[in-house]
Amino acid sequence: MTKRMTIVMLILPALGLAQPTECEGVNVRVKAVARNSPQWSTVDFANIPFGQLDPTPLLQTEFRSTGSTCVVVHFSAQADPQDNHILFQASIDNVPMSGHAQFPYLTPAPATPVVWDPEESNFNLSRMLSYTFVAVVGPGQHTVRIRFAGCCSSVPGGNSALVRNAVMSVHF
Repeated sequence: MTKRMTIVMLILPALGLAQPTECEGVNVRVKAVARNSPQWSTVDFANIPFGQLDPTPLLQTEFRSTGSTCVVVHFSAQADPQDNHILFQASIDNVPMSGHAQFPYLTPAPATPVVWDPEESNFNLSRMLSYTFVAVVGPGQHTVRIRFAGCCSSVPGGNSALVRNAVMSVHF
């Protein structure tokens, strides 16, 4: 006998929760890209102007859709925040995908949507990070980018985060 579990999510507009992004794909294609060499951040997210990410993408790929398409991006990496935080953003055609939040540890908080991981020790330990993002795009050629930055460093020069073994898979 098989038991079936149903999960119900209520949308409570009174609490200010936004409608979740939802999409479904048929005949899904996958494109993957990996970076095996280490890359240091060149930007501190906290420097003025606030909320800047490294202009050089950590990972980037292109795909073509023939119609309205559901896109799911899986990203993983070995990350070493050297001082405080490491932040990432996945975008399609320079528009951040669903799955990010506003970074709450700066005042004023930058409007740049990101995901982040804190350095919670003085050892600058490596950790395995993984995130999933989703978006719906129209027909045409599209560029998917993962960009990153360190944050809030007392070390000048922006080298406050290191990424190794980064992998991105794009499902469309």
